[in-house]
Amino acid sequence: MPKHRVHTRTTPFGAPGARPSEGVFLTPADVAARLQVWRATVYALIARGELIARRVGLVLRIGIRDLEVFLDRG
Repeated sequence: MPKHRVHTRTTPFGAPGARPSEGVFLTPADVAARLQVWRATVYALIARGELIARRVGLVLRIGIRDLEVFLDRG
């Protein structure tokens, strides 16, 4: 299986450079503040599949685009 190179930049010391962010991510608390709802409401929306969240380690992050899609459906 061929290996694909994920990054295109390196630091001056030869270490791989970070990929540029593909979007802005919010915490459930950030989303709750923007929607003016309780944080538990955001978790319930995620659990029901109405709002898409990604797990990063032990925490959840919601893409700003995913939030916009959710709001457009409303």
